[in-house]
Amino acid sequence: MLKALRDSSKPDLPPLAAFISELARVPPTHVQPLDGQLVMRALEEARAAARVAWINDHAQTAPVSRAASAVSPQLAAAPARPPAAAPGAAGWIAGHPVSRQPQAPKLSRPSPKKWLPDRLWPERLGMALQLLTSGALVYLAILGLIVVEWAALWFTSTLAMMIVLLAYRYVTLPEFRERSDLLTLAARHQREQRQISKRLDKLTAAWERETKRTQTAAHRLATAETTLRTRQAAELQTVDHELQARLAGRLQRWQQQKRRDALAQVRLADEAIPSIGLLTLHRLTKAGIITAADVDYDRVRQVPRVGDQRARELVAWRRQVEARIAPTLPVALPPDQAAPLQKQGASDHERIEKRHRKPLAHAVQGRLAEAQRHAQEEQKFVPAINEEKRWHADLVQRLQEVNNELTAYETLRFVTFMRRLLFLRT
Repeated sequence: MLKALRDSSKPDLPPLAAFISELARVPPTHVQPLDGQLVMRALEEARAAARVAWINDHAQTAPVSRAASAVSPQLAAAPARPPAAAPGAAGWIAGHPVSRQPQAPKLSRPSPKKWLPDRLWPERLGMALQLLTSGALVYLAILGLIVVEWAALWFTSTLAMMIVLLAYRYVTLPEFRERSDLLTLAARHQREQRQISKRLDKLTAAWERETKRTQTAAHRLATAETTLRTRQAAELQTVDHELQARLAGRLQRWQQQKRRDALAQVRLADEAIPSIGLLTLHRLTKAGIITAADVDYDRVRQVPRVGDQRARELVAWRRQVEARIAPTLPVALPPDQAAPLQKQGASDHERIEKRHRKPLAHAVQGRLAEAQRHAQEEQKFVPAINEEKRWHADLVQRLQEVNNELTAYETLRFVTFMRRLLFLRT
């Protein structure tokens, strides 16, 4: 029976099948025991109503098919009483599962109907009258708008013509022309002032660049010249030091030679030397120590039976002799010995100066040429800058005079002109 109710060919049964499916989803624990009979009774009544409605509908719209005639007696018969539900659970519903997705009913398209009447002249007449009335109203409205617009246009054109005439009268005033001439003159002065300012800025910038470049070049050339002179002085000083060293060395050697010659003239036998007797003198003479020039500590100490004490005494005696003959030694070389060394030093001086003469001359010449070129640039830039400054000051003074004259025309405005024209006021 439930399968017949869920069949998609019966469009009135799916709502009941959906209701039964929803009831089948309810768990048995949610159904109270006292309400089981009521639920079953409601289900029976719903099924009976659905059957009767379905039979009546199909009896009026279409002939009953063989399958329907076979089924309809069974549907028209009184339904069998369902088995009693188990107490405490929806036993009958749980034992008969239903589909949870009911199919949509198949609806048949109705046949087209004739909805327009045959006689439409009243409607057509009303539509024509409505169109005529609307056209007349629109024409009148357009005519009214044209008249209003024409009046507004006439008023606007008249007002514009009056304003143009007043503006022409204001522009043709002598004061206005004079002020216009003064403004033109002031604008020309300002334009010339800007041009002179630009030229002055260019000249000043060029002169500053030239001055900076000249200073840089002069510093470079002066540094190069100073470096060359310092190097030349250092080389000359080195040559002088070498010359003095050679002169001092030769003088020292000559003094030593003179000292040896003087010591060789002093004999031990001619001097009274303490602790040196004839026997010791004989031993020293036998060893070759005859004069003060022959006295040496190591040499005397090697003489047999002389000893260290006598050797030290002999060395002290030689020092006394050297001190005695020291004032007689020469303090400078004789010209014949110093001349070759001095000539060689002069030759070295000349060689160094010759090597540095050309670079120094080139550096000095470059520095002088740079100074001369800077002086020429100064003669070209400085007068031009002074002339531009003079013109600039003159234009500033002229512009100030024009501005002073323009102050008398401050009240010359269109509003003032209209007030004077309409209300005879200034």
